Amino acid sequence: MSLRAVCLGSLTLSLALVLACGGAATPAEPQIVEVTRVVTEQVEVEKVVTEQVEVEKEVEREVEVTREVLVVATPVPPVEAVVRQGDPTGTLTVSLQNLGSQNTDPILQTRAGHAQYQAPIYDALLGFNHESQYGGVGPGVAQEWGIDPDGTSWTFNIAPGLVFHNGEVLDAHDVKFSLERTMYHDESVVGDGNRLNRQLRQPSEEAIEVVDDLTVRMHTEGTKPHFWSLLTRAVFQGGQIMPKDYIETVGDDGFRAQPVGSGPWMYAEHSVGDYFRYEAFDKSHRGIPHFANMSLLLVPEESTKLAMVRTGQADLIDLVPESAPEVEAAGAQLTVIEGVGMFIYQFWGLYFDEAQALPIGDIRVRQAMSLAINRQDIIDFTLNGYGRPSMPFATFPTSVDVDVPRWQEWGETELVYDPDRARALLAEAGYADGFEITFWSTNFSGTPYMNDLSQAVTGFWDEIGIKSDLKVIEIGVFSPMTRAPGHDEWGEGFNGAVSIFRNAGRPLPVPRYQTTFHPDSGHYAFGDRDHMSALTEEYLRLHEIAISERDDAKRAEATNDIIQLVADQWIGVPIVQGVSLYASNPETVGRWQGIYGRGELGDVFHRIPHAEGNPWQQ
Repeated sequence: MSLRAVCLGSLTLSLALVLACGGAATPAEPQIVEVTRVVTEQVEVEKVVTEQVEVEKEVEREVEVTREVLVVATPVPPVEAVVRQGDPTGTLTVSLQNLGSQNTDPILQTRAGHAQYQAPIYDALLGFNHESQYGGVGPGVAQEWGIDPDGTSWTFNIAPGLVFHNGEVLDAHDVKFSLERTMYHDESVVGDGNRLNRQLRQPSEEAIEVVDDLTVRMHTEGTKPHFWSLLTRAVFQGGQIMPKDYIETVGDDGFRAQPVGSGPWMYAEHSVGDYFRYEAFDKSHRGIPHFANMSLLLVPEESTKLAMVRTGQADLIDLVPESAPEVEAAGAQLTVIEGVGMFIYQFWGLYFDEAQALPIGDIRVRQAMSLAINRQDIIDFTLNGYGRPSMPFATFPTSVDVDVPRWQEWGETELVYDPDRARALLAEAGYADGFEITFWSTNFSGTPYMNDLSQAVTGFWDEIGIKSDLKVIEIGVFSPMTRAPGHDEWGEGFNGAVSIFRNAGRPLPVPRYQTTFHPDSGHYAFGDRDHMSALTEEYLRLHEIAISERDDAKRAEATNDIIQLVADQWIGVPIVQGVSLYASNPETVGRWQGIYGRGELGDVFHRIPHAEGNPWQQ
C-alpha cells in the first residue's frame, strides 16, 4: 500500500495485533482511545489500547513507523455498514421538529441544525469514524492527516477522485477556499471560523498552503495538538467544503439558490418553514444512498409526526421520550442514540456591574438552584427513563484529556437533590423568601424535549421560592439572542437571565468551554474584553495550555483545571445527559443506528436501508 505520508521519523516497534472475537461485545462505558496507525509500503496495522476486550489471538510483527495519524477510536468491535444492492429507489420521508435556520450556505448556520439538512449536501475535511459504534473522528475529504515534525503545521492529504454534484473536481484549492470563506466572509457566523482564525499563523490569509492538488498544509500559531477538532463534523461544522469555481462563477446568491456540495445527497429544492428535498448522488465517497430521493419535513407538532409515521406519510420521525411507549406499542421501530449531549441551564451577563445586585450574582444562590433540582425524577418521569446522570459542563465518558473517574464522582456528590440545603443557602444569601427570574427556553435540533426539561427545572425552583417567568421561543429567535455580536451592553440578549442550553457529546471539552467562557467567544460567561476579571484571566491562562501544550499530562491537567474552575462558579450547570429518539416505519425502513454523540442524522441518512433485505448488521 503506497500512501502519501507526513514523515515523523523512523522507529522500530513490536506490536501485538489484537483481534476481537464475536463482534458484539460492548463495554458499559464508552471510552475514547488513541490509535497509532503504522504504515509501510506493504502493510497497515493498528495498535489499539483498550481496557476490556476478548482476545482471539496475538500476532507479533516488527514494522517501521513512517507516519503517525492522529485519530479517535474506541475499544469496541466495528459495526458493519449496510451493503446496498442495486440502484437507489424510492423516497425516504423524514419529519423533524426542528430544521435549524434552514440556510443552504454553510457559513450562515450557527447551530447543530446543519447536521440534519446541510450535512447531506456537504462533506467536511474530516468526518466520523463509521467503523466504531461510538463515532469519533475519521476520514472525510482528507483520507490522511497529521501534525508535522516541527509541531507548528498540519498536513492533510485529500482523497483522489472526489467530485462535486456539478461534476467539478474537488481538490486542495476548494479546501483552502472553503476554510477562508468560513473565516473571512463578512456574513459568516460560524464559531469554528473564528477559532480557526485565532489558531492559524498570522497573517492567516497566508497560513493555508496548497502544496499540490491533493495536499493542504496549515501553519498554526505555535503548537495546536487538537487543531483537527476545528475541521471535523464530529465536533461541529467548521470544516465543510464548498466548490470554489462554482461560487466564484455564480456568486453567493447563486450558490444559496442552488447549493452544490460533494455529499451523498444533491439539493433539489426547499421552502423555508416547510421542507427540504434531495436526490441521491452516485459519486459520493461516503457511499450511495439506498433511497433515490429524500424529503425532510418541518413538523413541530409531536402528535402530527406520530400520526404521519403510523399512517405511512413519514418513514422516520424524531420524538420526545414521552412518546416512546406509544410508538413502540403501535409497532414502530424505536432507535435510541446515546451520548448526544448534556442539558444545562446557563446564566448570562453575570460579569456586568448591574448583575451584582441581582440574586443570581451570588454564588450561593446559583448553587442553591442546582440543589433544588431532583435530577433522578427528571430522568424517570420527564425523560421516561431515557436520560443519564451528568458529569460537569461539556464532560462525557468519551472526553479527551479528561479524568473521567474524578468527574463521575463529582457528579454523584455535587449534582444532588437537597432542597433543605438549597433553602438554607438562599436564606444565608438574604433571599429566604425567594425571588423572580426570567428563564428562556427552546428545542435544539435532535432533542425536541428541551422545553419539557425547562418546565421541570422551573417547577423545582418554584418549590424553594424562586418564581420563573418561563419564555418558550423558537430556535430562530433564541440563537440570535445568545450569539449575535453586540450583546455587550446590559439588558441585551439574555443578560441578567437564565436559559436552557445543550452541550453536544463531542470528543473535546475545551472548544465547548471556549464557546461559553472565553472573552472572545459568543457567550463570554466569565466576561468580555471590556469586562476582564481575575476569573477571566485564569481561564485564559489555562485555556492556552489546554490548546497548545504537546505534553499530554500538562495539557490534561489544564483541561481538568478548566472543568473545576467552571464547576465552582455554578454558571453553566448540568441537568442530565440526554439521548435522541427516532421512530421509523418498519414496513419501509430497515434497522439502522445513529452515531454516538450525534443526535442529528445528516451523516446517517444515506446509510438507512429499505425494509426488505440488507439489514444493518450487528
